[in-house]
Amino acid sequence: MSTPFDRVGLPEQVGEGRFLWNVPDQWQQGRGAFGGLVLGALCRAAQAFEGDPTRAPRAMNAELTGPVLPGEARIQTRLLRRGNAVTTLDVALTQEDEIRARASFVLGGARKLPTPFADTPDRDPASLDWEALKPLPMTAGGFPVFAQHFEFRLAGIAPFSSADEPRTGAWVRARTAPDRMGHAEVATYADVLWPAGFSVESVPKPIATIAFHLQWLADPATLDPAAPLLCLSRVVGGEEGYVAETRELFAPTGELVALNQQTFVWI
Repeated sequence: MSTPFDRVGLPEQVGEGRFLWNVPDQWQQGRGAFGGLVLGALCRAAQAFEGDPTRAPRAMNAELTGPVLPGEARIQTRLLRRGNAVTTLDVALTQEDEIRARASFVLGGARKLPTPFADTPDRDPASLDWEALKPLPMTAGGFPVFAQHFEFRLAGIAPFSSADEPRTGAWVRARTAPDRMGHAEVATYADVLWPAGFSVESVPKPIATIAFHLQWLADPATLDPAAPLLCLSRVVGGEEGYVAETRELFAPTGELVALNQQTFVWI
């Protein structure tokens, strides 16, 4: 049985704002660790540095500047501002004296909204019946190494199908469930799916995420850690090899869990 991603992505605090992370092998996407695992580690460091559990992560802006290789990585957390109810942090991961990933986090206490502000997502109702969908074979579509730790059930256009639309969707769940669902786990799930641009391609292409924005829109503690999440993704535009993609992450109940935008570069 594999180790759940919440444990392999857990950095150890070694000082004020300083963490060490043993980046695991067999979690690669290309040369470096799968981006969602790296982002989850940064999120855990941010929460540990803040220390106040009532100030939950609300938004993350991150850049993945280079491959995070298996082995030791250092994470440095820096306070930008701590107000009455909102904390803003900067977190950077380094290997070989080079920043390989960084993120800013906004953490804030709960506030009462004047209205629920619930939009109606554009979903195919059939895609919500995840149990009726068959798991994808791990040989399909040239999955990267890290994908062995997840189960995928296609709920949209398949990758490398030469489709007319650059959109896709799938239910995703960890083969070994995390002990609990937290903000870091949601960030990891948001990055598990293949790029929506792969739907219009006929063969795998080398790509990389270079920028990542995430907003948490549901309390992760209310989610079943053994249940899948539905990720629906579409390309909204691109120029000169750089592609913007939006992703929505849903619980089996249909609740919107997170909104994600990524910038991919076609290499």
